[in-house]
Amino acid sequence: GHKSDIGGQSPGSRNTLARDVFGEGLQIMPVKFLSRREPLYETHQMLRANSRTPELVIGDLGAQAGALWSIGSTRLKRLMDEYGQETVVDAFEQIGLRTEARVRQEIRQWPDGVYEAEAFTDDIVDPNRKLRLHVAAIKQGDSLTLDFSGTDDQSPGPINVRPPFIHGMAYYAVIAMIDPGVPNNFGLARAVECRFREGTVLNPTFPTPVGFYSMTLSTVEDIIFEALSQAAGRPAVAHNASSGMVVMGTVGGGRRYVQYELMMSGNGAHHGGDGWTGTGHSWGGGSKITSAEILESEFDVEMQRFELVRDTGGPGEYRGGLAMRREYLVKQPSRYAGGSPRNLAPAHGVVGGMDGVGGAVTVNPGADDERRYVGIISNVMVEQGDVVRVETGSAGGAGDPVERERERVVSDLRNGYISTEAAVQIYGLDEEAISEALAVQAE
Repeated sequence: GHKSDIGGQSPGSRNTLARDVFGEGLQIMPVKFLSRREPLYETHQMLRANSRTPELVIGDLGAQAGALWSIGSTRLKRLMDEYGQETVVDAFEQIGLRTEARVRQEIRQWPDGVYEAEAFTDDIVDPNRKLRLHVAAIKQGDSLTLDFSGTDDQSPGPINVRPPFIHGMAYYAVIAMIDPGVPNNFGLARAVECRFREGTVLNPTFPTPVGFYSMTLSTVEDIIFEALSQAAGRPAVAHNASSGMVVMGTVGGGRRYVQYELMMSGNGAHHGGDGWTGTGHSWGGGSKITSAEILESEFDVEMQRFELVRDTGGPGEYRGGLAMRREYLVKQPSRYAGGSPRNLAPAHGVVGGMDGVGGAVTVNPGADDERRYVGIISNVMVEQGDVVRVETGSAGGAGDPVERERERVVSDLRNGYISTEAAVQIYGLDEEAISEALAVQAE
Protein backbone atom coordinates (compact mmCIF):
# COMPACT_ATOMS: atom_id res chain seq x y z
CA GLY A 1 0.00 0.00 0.00
CA HIS A 2 0.92 3.68 -0.05
CA LYS A 3 3.48 4.87 2.48
CA SER A 4 3.55 8.46 3.68
CA ASP A 5 7.21 9.12 2.86
CA ILE A 6 10.20 7.05 1.73
CA GLY A 7 12.67 9.88 1.33
CA GLY A 8 13.69 11.86 -1.71
CA GLN A 9 13.70 15.58 -2.40
CA SER A 10 10.00 16.26 -1.85
CA PRO A 11 7.84 15.49 1.21
CA GLY A 12 5.67 12.48 0.46
CA SER A 13 8.29 11.32 -2.08
CA ARG A 14 6.40 13.03 -4.92
CA ASN A 15 8.96 14.91 -6.98
CA THR A 16 8.19 16.36 -10.42
CA LEU A 17 11.89 17.11 -10.94
CA ALA A 18 12.89 13.44 -10.66
CA ARG A 19 14.42 12.08 -13.85
CA ASP A 20 14.99 8.59 -12.49
CA VAL A 21 13.62 6.48 -9.66
CA PHE A 22 16.61 7.37 -7.48
CA GLY A 23 15.23 10.90 -7.25
CA GLU A 24 11.95 9.54 -5.88
CA GLY A 25 13.16 8.08 -2.63
CA LEU A 26 14.67 4.97 -1.11
CA GLN A 27 15.07 1.95 -3.40
CA ILE A 28 14.61 -1.27 -1.41
CA MET A 29 15.16 -4.76 -2.73
CA PRO A 30 13.20 -7.54 -0.97
CA VAL A 31 14.43 -7.72 2.63
CA LYS A 32 12.96 -9.08 5.84
CA PHE A 33 10.91 -6.68 7.93
CA LEU A 34 10.37 -9.21 10.71
CA SER A 35 12.27 -12.36 11.60
CA ARG A 36 10.47 -15.05 13.57
CA ARG A 37 7.79 -12.45 14.23
CA GLU A 38 10.29 -10.06 15.81
CA PRO A 39 11.37 -6.69 14.32
CA LEU A 40 14.55 -6.91 12.27
CA TYR A 41 16.72 -4.14 13.71
CA GLU A 42 18.75 -3.37 10.57
CA THR A 43 15.68 -2.98 8.34
CA HIS A 44 13.88 -0.77 10.84
CA GLN A 45 16.92 1.47 11.26
CA MET A 46 17.27 1.85 7.49
CA LEU A 47 13.63 2.95 7.23
CA ARG A 48 13.93 5.33 10.18
CA ALA A 49 16.95 7.02 8.65
CA ASN A 50 15.33 7.58 5.25
CA SER A 51 11.76 8.68 5.98
CA ARG A 52 10.37 11.97 7.19
CA THR A 53 7.65 9.99 8.99
CA PRO A 54 9.39 6.82 10.24
CA GLU A 55 6.84 5.96 12.93
CA LEU A 56 4.01 6.04 10.40
CA VAL A 57 5.88 4.00 7.77
CA ILE A 58 7.04 1.35 10.24
CA GLY A 59 3.63 1.31 11.91
CA ASP A 60 1.89 0.69 8.57
CA LEU A 61 4.27 -2.13 7.67
CA GLY A 62 3.87 -3.64 11.12
CA ALA A 63 0.08 -3.60 10.76
CA GLN A 64 0.31 -5.32 7.39
CA ALA A 65 2.69 -7.98 8.67
CA GLY A 66 0.64 -8.44 11.82
CA ALA A 67 -2.53 -9.06 9.83
CA LEU A 68 -0.76 -11.73 7.79
CA TRP A 69 0.57 -13.55 10.83
CA SER A 70 -2.15 -13.05 13.40
CA ILE A 71 -5.13 -13.62 11.11
CA GLY A 72 -4.03 -14.80 7.67
CA SER A 73 -1.66 -17.56 8.68
CA THR A 74 -3.89 -18.70 11.55
CA ARG A 75 -6.93 -19.14 9.31
CA LEU A 76 -4.94 -20.80 6.54
CA LYS A 77 -3.46 -23.27 9.03
CA ARG A 78 -6.93 -23.96 10.43
CA LEU A 79 -8.22 -24.77 6.94
CA MET A 80 -5.33 -27.12 6.22
CA ASP A 81 -5.65 -28.84 9.60
CA GLU A 82 -9.33 -29.49 8.91
CA TYR A 83 -9.26 -30.45 5.23
CA GLY A 84 -5.63 -31.22 4.46
CA GLN A 85 -3.09 -29.24 2.45
CA GLU A 86 -3.79 -30.99 -0.85
CA THR A 87 -7.53 -30.34 -0.65
CA VAL A 88 -7.08 -26.66 0.22
CA VAL A 89 -4.58 -26.05 -2.60
CA ASP A 90 -6.88 -27.85 -5.05
CA ALA A 91 -9.80 -25.66 -3.92
CA PHE A 92 -7.73 -22.55 -4.63
CA GLU A 93 -6.99 -23.90 -8.11
CA GLN A 94 -10.66 -24.64 -8.78
CA ILE A 95 -11.73 -21.13 -7.75
CA GLY A 96 -9.27 -19.69 -10.27
CA LEU A 97 -10.44 -22.04 -13.02
CA ARG A 98 -14.06 -21.09 -12.35
CA THR A 99 -13.18 -17.41 -12.69
CA GLU A 100 -11.47 -18.13 -16.00
CA ALA A 101 -14.47 -20.12 -17.26
CA ARG A 102 -16.94 -17.38 -16.25
CA VAL A 103 -14.90 -14.66 -17.95
CA ARG A 104 -14.41 -16.67 -21.14
CA GLN A 105 -18.13 -17.50 -21.22
CA GLU A 106 -18.97 -13.79 -21.30
CA ILE A 107 -16.22 -12.83 -23.76
CA ARG A 108 -17.37 -15.56 -26.15
CA GLN A 109 -20.66 -13.68 -26.60
CA TRP A 110 -18.95 -10.51 -27.83
CA PRO A 111 -18.41 -10.06 -31.58
CA ASP A 112 -14.88 -10.80 -32.76
CA GLY A 113 -13.00 -7.63 -33.66
CA VAL A 114 -10.62 -4.87 -32.63
CA TYR A 115 -12.02 -2.06 -30.49
CA GLU A 116 -9.84 1.00 -29.91
CA ALA A 117 -9.86 3.94 -27.51
CA GLU A 118 -7.48 6.76 -26.69
CA ALA A 119 -7.14 9.70 -24.35
CA PHE A 120 -4.43 12.15 -23.37
CA THR A 121 -2.72 13.20 -20.18
CA ASP A 122 -0.39 16.13 -19.55
CA ASP A 123 3.36 15.68 -19.57
CA ILE A 124 5.07 16.85 -16.39
CA VAL A 125 8.30 17.94 -18.10
CA ASP A 126 6.67 19.91 -20.95
CA PRO A 127 3.35 21.38 -19.75
CA ASN A 128 2.34 22.08 -23.36
CA ARG A 129 2.75 18.46 -24.47
CA LYS A 130 0.00 15.87 -24.41
CA LEU A 131 0.84 12.20 -23.96
CA ARG A 132 -1.33 9.76 -25.90
CA LEU A 133 -2.62 6.68 -24.09
CA HIS A 134 -4.05 4.06 -26.44
CA VAL A 135 -5.57 0.61 -26.11
CA ALA A 136 -6.79 -1.88 -28.70
CA ALA A 137 -9.12 -4.52 -27.29
CA ILE A 138 -8.69 -7.56 -29.51
CA LYS A 139 -11.47 -10.10 -29.06
CA GLN A 140 -11.14 -13.52 -30.68
CA GLY A 141 -13.29 -16.44 -29.62
CA ASP A 142 -13.21 -16.61 -25.85
CA SER A 143 -9.94 -14.70 -25.48
CA LEU A 144 -9.36 -10.99 -24.95
CA THR A 145 -6.12 -9.08 -25.48
CA LEU A 146 -5.63 -5.49 -24.40
CA ASP A 147 -2.79 -4.06 -26.49
CA PHE A 148 -1.31 -0.78 -25.23
CA SER A 149 1.49 -0.64 -27.83
CA GLY A 150 0.04 2.49 -29.46
CA THR A 151 0.77 4.56 -26.36
CA ASP A 152 3.33 7.38 -26.67
CA ASP A 153 6.95 6.90 -25.71
CA GLN A 154 7.81 7.32 -22.04
CA SER A 155 8.20 10.76 -20.50
CA PRO A 156 11.47 11.72 -18.80
CA GLY A 157 9.29 12.92 -15.91
CA PRO A 158 7.45 10.84 -13.26
CA ILE A 159 4.10 10.45 -15.05
CA ASN A 160 4.82 6.92 -16.28
CA VAL A 161 3.20 3.69 -15.02
CA ARG A 162 4.60 0.18 -14.67
CA PRO A 163 2.63 -2.71 -16.28
CA PRO A 164 1.53 -4.46 -13.04
CA PHE A 165 -0.76 -1.52 -12.28
CA ILE A 166 -2.24 -1.73 -15.78
CA HIS A 167 -2.86 -5.47 -15.37
CA GLY A 168 -4.78 -4.78 -12.17
CA MET A 169 -6.79 -2.03 -13.85
CA ALA A 170 -7.60 -4.31 -16.80
CA TYR A 171 -8.77 -7.18 -14.59
CA TYR A 172 -10.90 -4.84 -12.51
CA ALA A 173 -12.54 -3.41 -15.66
CA VAL A 174 -13.31 -6.87 -17.04
CA ILE A 175 -14.92 -7.94 -13.75
CA ALA A 176 -16.94 -4.72 -13.63
CA MET A 177 -18.20 -5.32 -17.18
CA ILE A 178 -19.09 -8.97 -16.56
CA ASP A 179 -20.04 -9.56 -12.93
CA PRO A 180 -18.67 -7.75 -9.84
CA GLY A 181 -19.11 -11.01 -7.92
CA VAL A 182 -16.47 -12.85 -9.94
CA PRO A 183 -13.47 -13.66 -7.67
CA ASN A 184 -10.38 -11.66 -8.62
CA ASN A 185 -7.61 -14.23 -9.08
CA PHE A 186 -5.22 -15.84 -11.56
CA GLY A 187 -8.15 -16.96 -13.71
CA LEU A 188 -8.43 -13.42 -15.06
CA ALA A 189 -4.81 -13.45 -16.22
CA ARG A 190 -5.46 -16.67 -18.13
CA ALA A 191 -8.44 -15.19 -19.98
CA VAL A 192 -7.22 -11.62 -20.48
CA GLU A 193 -3.79 -10.80 -21.89
CA CYS A 194 -2.13 -7.37 -21.71
CA ARG A 195 0.52 -6.35 -24.22
CA PHE A 196 2.94 -3.45 -23.97
CA ARG A 197 5.63 -1.89 -26.09
CA GLU A 198 8.78 -1.31 -24.06
CA GLY A 199 9.76 2.30 -23.53
CA THR A 200 6.24 3.76 -23.44
CA VAL A 201 4.37 5.71 -20.79
CA LEU A 202 2.74 2.43 -19.70
CA ASN A 203 5.91 0.32 -19.83
CA PRO A 204 8.89 2.57 -19.05
CA THR A 205 12.43 1.27 -18.97
CA PHE A 206 14.45 1.28 -15.75
CA PRO A 207 15.22 3.70 -14.10
CA THR A 208 12.53 5.99 -15.56
CA PRO A 209 10.61 7.82 -12.78
CA VAL A 210 7.02 6.83 -11.96
CA GLY A 211 6.14 8.82 -8.82
CA PHE A 212 2.88 10.32 -10.11
CA TYR A 213 1.69 7.09 -11.73
CA SER A 214 -1.74 7.34 -10.10
CA MET A 215 -2.45 10.52 -12.06
CA THR A 216 -2.10 8.51 -15.28
CA LEU A 217 -3.99 5.45 -14.05
CA SER A 218 -7.27 7.35 -13.99
CA THR A 219 -7.00 8.00 -17.73
CA VAL A 220 -6.03 4.37 -18.37
CA GLU A 221 -9.24 3.34 -16.64
CA ASP A 222 -11.22 5.55 -19.02
CA ILE A 223 -9.79 4.08 -22.21
CA ILE A 224 -10.10 0.47 -21.03
CA PHE A 225 -13.78 0.94 -20.20
CA GLU A 226 -14.35 2.78 -23.48
CA ALA A 227 -12.85 -0.06 -25.52
CA LEU A 228 -14.64 -2.78 -23.55
CA SER A 229 -17.96 -0.94 -23.86
CA GLN A 230 -17.57 -1.08 -27.64
CA ALA A 231 -16.67 -4.77 -27.55
CA ALA A 232 -19.60 -5.70 -25.31
CA GLY A 233 -22.09 -3.41 -27.05
CA ARG A 234 -22.69 -1.39 -23.88
CA PRO A 235 -23.71 2.31 -23.80
CA ALA A 236 -20.82 4.76 -23.99
CA VAL A 237 -19.62 6.33 -20.74
CA ALA A 238 -17.99 9.77 -20.59
CA HIS A 239 -14.52 10.02 -19.12
CA ASN A 240 -14.05 10.52 -15.40
CA ALA A 241 -12.64 13.64 -13.79
CA SER A 242 -8.97 13.95 -13.02
CA SER A 243 -8.52 13.57 -9.28
CA GLY A 244 -6.62 16.07 -7.20
CA MET A 245 -3.61 15.22 -5.08
CA VAL A 246 -2.53 16.99 -1.90
CA VAL A 247 0.85 16.17 -0.40
CA MET A 248 2.03 18.76 2.12
CA GLY A 249 5.03 18.22 4.36
CA THR A 250 6.81 20.32 6.94
CA VAL A 251 10.30 21.68 6.45
CA GLY A 252 12.99 22.48 9.00
CA GLY A 253 12.58 21.76 12.70
CA GLY A 254 9.51 21.09 14.78
CA ARG A 255 7.04 18.26 14.43
CA ARG A 256 7.48 16.39 11.17
CA TYR A 257 4.47 15.22 9.22
CA VAL A 258 3.31 14.57 5.68
CA GLN A 259 -0.33 15.32 4.85
CA TYR A 260 -1.32 12.94 2.05
CA GLU A 261 -4.71 13.11 0.32
CA LEU A 262 -6.28 11.92 -2.91
CA MET A 263 -9.23 14.18 -3.70
CA MET A 264 -11.54 11.88 -5.64
CA SER A 265 -13.66 13.99 -7.97
CA GLY A 266 -16.54 13.15 -10.33
CA ASN A 267 -17.54 10.25 -12.56
CA GLY A 268 -18.44 10.54 -16.23
CA ALA A 269 -22.08 10.55 -17.28
CA HIS A 270 -23.60 7.70 -19.24
CA HIS A 271 -26.55 7.75 -21.61
CA GLY A 272 -29.17 7.22 -18.96
CA GLY A 273 -27.76 8.89 -15.87
CA ASP A 274 -25.68 11.77 -14.51
CA GLY A 275 -22.14 11.18 -13.34
CA TRP A 276 -21.72 11.02 -9.59
CA THR A 277 -19.90 13.84 -7.85
CA GLY A 278 -17.25 13.28 -5.20
CA THR A 279 -16.82 9.57 -5.81
CA GLY A 280 -13.66 9.58 -7.89
CA HIS A 281 -12.32 6.79 -10.01
CA SER A 282 -13.31 3.20 -9.59
CA TRP A 283 -9.67 2.21 -9.23
CA GLY A 284 -9.63 4.16 -5.96
CA GLY A 285 -11.29 1.17 -4.33
CA GLY A 286 -14.04 3.20 -2.76
CA SER A 287 -11.61 5.70 -1.23
CA LYS A 288 -13.25 8.48 0.74
CA ILE A 289 -11.92 12.00 0.92
CA THR A 290 -10.36 12.82 4.29
CA SER A 291 -12.65 14.74 6.62
CA ALA A 292 -11.77 18.27 7.72
CA GLU A 293 -11.85 17.17 11.37
CA ILE A 294 -9.20 14.50 10.83
CA LEU A 295 -6.96 16.86 8.85
CA GLU A 296 -7.16 19.60 11.45
CA SER A 297 -6.47 17.22 14.33
CA GLU A 298 -3.52 15.48 12.65
CA PHE A 299 -1.83 18.29 10.72
CA ASP A 300 -1.07 21.99 11.15
CA VAL A 301 -3.72 23.17 8.69
CA GLU A 302 -7.18 24.67 8.96
CA MET A 303 -9.85 23.84 6.39
CA GLN A 304 -11.38 27.12 5.27
CA ARG A 305 -13.43 25.94 2.33
CA PHE A 306 -14.77 22.63 0.96
CA GLU A 307 -17.30 22.89 -1.85
CA LEU A 308 -18.38 21.86 -5.32
CA VAL A 309 -17.35 24.14 -8.18
CA ARG A 310 -20.30 25.52 -10.11
CA ASP A 311 -20.51 25.05 -13.89
CA THR A 312 -17.77 22.42 -14.02
CA GLY A 313 -19.67 19.18 -14.64
CA GLY A 314 -19.48 18.35 -18.35
CA PRO A 315 -22.80 19.57 -19.82
CA GLY A 316 -25.02 17.06 -21.55
CA GLU A 317 -28.42 15.45 -21.56
CA TYR A 318 -26.78 13.69 -18.64
CA ARG A 319 -24.30 15.85 -16.73
CA GLY A 320 -20.82 14.81 -15.65
CA GLY A 321 -19.68 14.92 -12.02
CA LEU A 322 -18.56 18.32 -10.73
CA ALA A 323 -15.12 19.44 -9.64
CA MET A 324 -14.35 19.96 -5.95
CA ARG A 325 -12.53 22.81 -4.22
CA ARG A 326 -10.69 22.82 -0.91
CA GLU A 327 -8.78 25.63 0.79
CA TYR A 328 -6.23 25.07 3.54
CA LEU A 329 -4.77 27.67 5.88
CA VAL A 330 -1.15 26.63 6.48
CA LYS A 331 0.05 26.97 10.08
CA GLN A 332 3.75 26.24 9.63
CA PRO A 333 6.22 26.42 6.72
CA SER A 334 5.65 23.49 4.37
CA ARG A 335 6.23 22.25 0.86
CA TYR A 336 3.35 21.27 -1.40
CA ALA A 337 3.18 18.61 -4.12
CA GLY A 338 0.24 17.42 -6.17
CA GLY A 339 -2.25 19.09 -8.45
CA SER A 340 -4.38 17.59 -11.18
CA PRO A 341 -3.62 16.23 -14.69
CA ARG A 342 -5.59 16.41 -17.96
CA ASN A 343 -5.71 20.17 -18.37
CA LEU A 344 -4.75 20.17 -22.05
CA ALA A 345 -7.31 17.46 -22.80
CA PRO A 346 -9.94 17.30 -20.02
CA ALA A 347 -12.28 14.37 -19.52
CA HIS A 348 -14.26 14.20 -22.75
CA GLY A 349 -17.98 13.79 -23.21
CA VAL A 350 -19.73 11.25 -25.41
CA VAL A 351 -22.59 11.20 -27.96
CA GLY A 352 -22.81 14.99 -28.03
CA GLY A 353 -21.95 15.61 -24.38
CA MET A 354 -19.40 18.30 -23.54
CA ASP A 355 -16.02 17.93 -21.86
CA GLY A 356 -15.25 18.52 -18.21
CA VAL A 357 -12.63 21.01 -17.04
CA GLY A 358 -9.09 20.74 -15.72
CA GLY A 359 -7.96 21.48 -12.19
CA ALA A 360 -5.59 23.99 -10.61
CA VAL A 361 -3.69 24.87 -7.44
CA THR A 362 -3.65 28.48 -6.22
CA VAL A 363 -1.58 29.83 -3.35
CA ASN A 364 -3.16 32.87 -1.64
CA PRO A 365 -6.10 33.25 -4.07
CA GLY A 366 -7.19 36.86 -4.58
CA ALA A 367 -4.17 38.31 -2.76
CA ASP A 368 -1.43 40.48 -4.24
CA ASP A 369 1.02 37.58 -4.02
CA GLU A 370 -1.34 35.04 -5.63
CA ARG A 371 0.40 32.13 -7.40
CA ARG A 372 -1.57 29.82 -9.69
CA TYR A 373 -0.32 26.46 -10.93
CA VAL A 374 -1.87 24.23 -13.58
CA GLY A 375 -0.92 20.57 -13.83
CA ILE A 376 1.18 18.51 -11.45
CA ILE A 377 3.70 20.32 -9.26
CA SER A 378 6.04 19.67 -6.34
CA ASN A 379 8.32 21.48 -3.89
CA VAL A 380 6.15 24.59 -3.86
CA MET A 381 7.07 26.47 -0.70
CA VAL A 382 4.18 27.76 1.42
CA GLU A 383 4.65 29.85 4.55
CA GLN A 384 2.73 30.13 7.80
CA GLY A 385 -0.48 32.03 7.06
CA ASP A 386 -0.61 31.12 3.38
CA VAL A 387 -3.82 29.69 1.90
CA VAL A 388 -3.61 26.80 -0.56
CA ARG A 389 -6.62 26.27 -2.84
CA VAL A 390 -6.86 22.91 -4.63
CA GLU A 391 -9.41 22.38 -7.40
CA THR A 392 -9.88 19.01 -9.06
CA GLY A 393 -10.97 18.43 -12.63
CA SER A 394 -14.51 17.45 -13.57
CA ALA A 395 -16.10 14.71 -15.66
CA GLY A 396 -17.58 14.65 -19.16
CA GLY A 397 -21.26 14.72 -20.06
CA ALA A 398 -23.36 12.44 -22.27
CA GLY A 399 -25.85 13.53 -24.93
CA ASP A 400 -26.83 16.96 -26.24
CA PRO A 401 -27.28 19.46 -23.34
CA VAL A 402 -30.42 20.99 -24.90
CA GLU A 403 -32.07 17.57 -24.61
CA ARG A 404 -31.66 17.53 -20.83
CA GLU A 405 -34.97 17.22 -18.99
CA ARG A 406 -36.22 20.60 -17.80
CA GLU A 407 -36.70 19.28 -14.26
CA ARG A 408 -33.06 18.19 -14.09
CA VAL A 409 -31.83 21.60 -15.25
CA VAL A 410 -34.04 23.36 -12.70
CA SER A 411 -32.80 21.02 -9.97
CA ASP A 412 -29.16 21.72 -10.89
CA LEU A 413 -29.85 25.45 -10.80
CA ARG A 414 -31.50 25.25 -7.38
CA ASN A 415 -28.66 23.17 -5.98
CA GLY A 416 -26.04 25.57 -7.27
CA TYR A 417 -24.50 23.05 -9.67
CA ILE A 418 -24.99 25.41 -12.63
CA SER A 419 -25.35 29.17 -13.03
CA THR A 420 -28.25 31.01 -14.63
CA GLU A 421 -25.97 31.79 -17.57
CA ALA A 422 -25.27 28.10 -18.15
CA ALA A 423 -28.95 27.25 -17.75
CA VAL A 424 -29.83 29.68 -20.55
CA GLN A 425 -26.85 29.50 -22.90
CA ILE A 426 -25.99 25.79 -22.67
CA TYR A 427 -29.20 24.06 -21.59
CA GLY A 428 -31.70 26.45 -23.22
CA LEU A 429 -33.81 27.03 -20.10
CA ASP A 430 -36.31 29.88 -20.46
CA GLU A 431 -36.47 32.93 -18.21
CA GLU A 432 -39.77 31.88 -16.61
CA ALA A 433 -38.32 28.57 -15.45
CA ILE A 434 -35.24 30.33 -14.08
CA SER A 435 -37.35 32.82 -12.10
CA GLU A 436 -39.41 29.97 -10.69
CA ALA A 437 -36.31 28.01 -9.68
CA LEU A 438 -34.67 30.99 -8.00
CA ALA A 439 -37.88 31.82 -6.13
CA VAL A 440 -38.05 28.31 -4.70
CA GLN A 441 -34.35 28.49 -3.81
CA ALA A 442 -34.89 31.77 -1.94
CA GLU A 443 -37.72 30.24 0.10
